[in-house]
Amino acid sequence: MNIIEKSYKKILDKCQKKENKVYLYLISFLESIIFPIPTDIFLVPYILASVKNYVSIAFLTTFFSVLGGCVGYCIGYLFWEETSVLVINYYPEINMKLNSFIVEYNKYGILLVILGGFSPFPYKITCLASGFLGVDFILFFIFSFISRGARFFLVCYLLSRYQEKANKLIPKYIGKITILMIVILIFYILVKST
Repeated sequence: MNIIEKSYKKILDKCQKKENKVYLYLISFLESIIFPIPTDIFLVPYILASVKNYVSIAFLTTFFSVLGGCVGYCIGYLFWEETSVLVINYYPEINMKLNSFIVEYNKYGILLVILGGFSPFPYKITCLASGFLGVDFILFFIFSFISRGARFFLVCYLLSRYQEKANKLIPKYIGKITILMIVILIFYILVKST
């Protein structure tokens, strides 16, 4: 097992106790800034332990994720010159994704914030790049809340509705579900603009 897998197992063990929701919200916050593992995986034990509370868990997970996203935005906006050297030296893959986001943002604008919040593309990159590019903070916040909320509410609803079946299916199909949602969103925007 590598370090990330060991860390994930330890965190997941902590998450098994439903009174430890603070771990979930902390992970949700940190994942939007630097944590490498998606929050969705950590939702599983909480929802399965507390199926009836999936709405409040999804809301609070969204809230802390967007709060972390705002911190990431501020780092990009205020400290990019100071932190870019660290990112380039220690996280070259983040730097490549950041450059890709910047190019794509110039083509698609705020739509990328929506996609970054919902899709498997790392939300932390969306946040840093949005700050660095000076994306309107209010728009960033609103569309982050909508996209992160849509993602977490979808995962929480599926887990509460289908429980163990969803636990097996979500990791397998989340990418396909995301692509479908992106296609629907792009189709909706194209239809609305004509």
